[in-house]
Amino acid sequence: MYGLNAIATYNGWVISALGISIVFTGLIFLSFAVQQLHKILKIWDARKLYIQKLSGIKKNYVKEEIDEVETSIDMDEAERNARLLTKVIGGEPFSLPKLIYMAKKRGLKSPYSTIDRLLKAEAIVADGNGYFIWSKSEKSD
Repeated sequence: MYGLNAIATYNGWVISALGISIVFTGLIFLSFAVQQLHKILKIWDARKLYIQKLSGIKKNYVKEEIDEVETSIDMDEAERNARLLTKVIGGEPFSLPKLIYMAKKRGLKSPYSTIDRLLKAEAIVADGNGYFIWSKSEKSD
């Protein structure tokens, strides 16, 4: 089969129309890029001015230092909650990441800072094997 019948049979008209539309669309995008090229070159020529403006903004920006805020956490209650969580995760010795995960999961207030304060107060001490234990026996109420 040759000629126009072969072109019609094997979708040649559709393929050629698709090719023409792809080329035409590419030419349209190229013409828009050329049309806006003068704006891009103007920005490129004035780049030092823009950099100076941006660096001036950064120099005028003064970072405010915020003092460390002490939160009112009842350490006895925090220790009691943490002890209960250690029983939930399997008792002593326990893993700090697992304790923090459980504290966050249970919605306890400031789990990282609470555990940090318990460590600083030496209520929680390292056992030497990568785990932690309570330094004192559980308080009786």
